[in-house]
Amino acid sequence: MIKKKIAVNLLLTILLVGIIAGVSINVFHSSLNSGTSQFVKASPLVPVPGASVSAEGGTVGSGSAVANAQGQYSITSFLDSGNYSVDASASGFIDQEVDNVVVVAGSQTSNVNIVMNVSAGISGKVTDAVSGLPIAFAIISVENSDGSSTGGTYTDANGNWQIIQNLQTGTYNVTVETFSGTIGYLEVTKSGVSITAGSMTINVNIALPRSGVITGTVTDASSSTPLSGMSVEALFTNGTFASFASTNSTGQYTMNSNLPTGTYNVTVSSPMGYFTKTVASVSVTAAQTTSNVNFALARSGVISGKITNSANGQPISGAIIGATFGSVSGYASTDVNGNYNISTDLITGTYSVTAFYGTNFVTNPTVSVVAGQTTANVNFQLAVPASGTISGKVTTSGGPLSDASVSAQGVGGSGSATTDNNATTSSILVLEQERILSVYQTMDSFHKIKREFR
Repeated sequence: MIKKKIAVNLLLTILLVGIIAGVSINVFHSSLNSGTSQFVKASPLVPVPGASVSAEGGTVGSGSAVANAQGQYSITSFLDSGNYSVDASASGFIDQEVDNVVVVAGSQTSNVNIVMNVSAGISGKVTDAVSGLPIAFAIISVENSDGSSTGGTYTDANGNWQIIQNLQTGTYNVTVETFSGTIGYLEVTKSGVSITAGSMTINVNIALPRSGVITGTVTDASSSTPLSGMSVEALFTNGTFASFASTNSTGQYTMNSNLPTGTYNVTVSSPMGYFTKTVASVSVTAAQTTSNVNFALARSGVISGKITNSANGQPISGAIIGATFGSVSGYASTDVNGNYNISTDLITGTYSVTAFYGTNFVTNPTVSVVAGQTTANVNFQLAVPASGTISGKVTTSGGPLSDASVSAQGVGGSGSATTDNNATTSSILVLEQERILSVYQTMDSFHKIKREFR
């Protein structure tokens, strides 16, 4: 199947050629933390071998190549006629883009040349503030003073890190954080780090203080069965996020990152089949463990059913269902079989349940729910918005081409199909973009309602 797709795409090729050049090819060859800054000599229009070049034309095609030792590149496949952006990327340089490159299928677009500017470089080491030992796989992010991200990386096994690409001359903030592990740490930001294009700023070293730790278990309130896969989060008392963890197969969790000394509200967040629960005012001390922050969750009411097409009885995938009772709400979306399940935070009461698909919706205002029980077969039939249809045949010089993938995209919608043994596409249904936007807007509104009353 892949070979057949390539065969189709090769019929729509051109030759896009150019040269990649920069101010120098001798960038940042110093070892990390060597104690010296490595400066670059300005040598205009020196080739940049190994630069990655990509051409992106949206729905009309895309392709890529790697520059050779002379900085030359050629993109020769998968480019249909259209307008393209050509991007060049290389270690030690600032990414560069050339826009509005006109491509004509079957012809050559030449001299799409790109001049790259040298990047600044920054390096350092991350260690444990208590033991002094290096911390591997710490996450490094570099941001401008306005908070916009410019780069990121991870520390190696010795705690060392460096970033030598896409850094302009300026002042930056360097932030270090870690994944949860046996030992957790606090997030640390070093502000006001000045860097200069063409030179390496070294020894941006950061020692991470150890985090406080919160541990506990999550169980079913009725059966005491441990609940795995539950998301537990800690919020500062002002409501901002601090840390999170998930329960293991025995219902246990451990949060051990970014918890400085202070007081937290710890919540089992949106537990499927249960009620959300919070333990307030949990005191934490840095580098110490606060144990037995446990949760016994009461079972939520459940509403389940199926959404089908009123015209033909077929299941509707991606429909949105919302349930409300006073200030309580829940939502779900249908799976490929049209089934849905609303199962979090539903108290006993009579709910108004609405199914949405595009601009069409149906409401059942009298759905009775009992906490801990399932109200099943709350089914809906909805009209599916009419779609346009595109069909055709895919051939090559050798004849019909079966199992080829065909897609259609436009401002009005999108769709896809695969050719059959006669090289004929089954119908491509193109749905209105308003329908697609409406589904996502509806889903987002229920997210917001749920957050407001959580």
